[in-house]
Amino acid sequence: MSIESKIHNKSLSVFLNLENLKVLIVGGGNQALKNLNLLVESFPNTQINLVSENISENIKDFAKNHENIRLHERRFFEDDFYNSHIALITDCGVDFYTEIIDIVQKKNILISIANKPELSDFQLESFISDKNKLPPEEQKSKWQYSKDAKKYRRLVIYLSLSFAAFFLGIAFDQYFSYAQAKDFVYE
Repeated sequence: MSIESKIHNKSLSVFLNLENLKVLIVGGGNQALKNLNLLVESFPNTQINLVSENISENIKDFAKNHENIRLHERRFFEDDFYNSHIALITDCGVDFYTEIIDIVQKKNILISIANKPELSDFQLESFISDKNKLPPEEQKSKWQYSKDAKKYRRLVIYLSLSFAAFFLGIAFDQYFSYAQAKDFVYE
């Protein structure tokens, strides 16, 4: 699969339970720390391996408090991807992207590269740059239904009510005559 075929114009929101998946983070800077925080906050038992030639002291301090985080202060190897389901590439240089993408495609691992959605299979919320973030009003409603979903939900409710009224009308017609119903309404 070429890099061009990985470029996505549309996205689909998918929610993964990472409790039983192993995550590999390549990078040891601020972006990696943000993603560690996000993962541990959401899924405290997820097994996380972090590989980087330079791991920040903040990450080392953070990892001391979490048994499920393993730090490897070295360059990443292809073997690092063998036991991973998902790879987050954070603070690496552009030189590594094509090498990592080739490895990941061989292993069928989902990959997310910080600030490179065109090269990624998915994006964590923290990977979205500030310029692409939604305004505060829209952030509040991001977990609510989209406009299309609201429209279809309304349609389903109206159709359900119409069918219910139709079947109630049939049932009502079976047990009461028109004259009885008219007398009931007038009373």
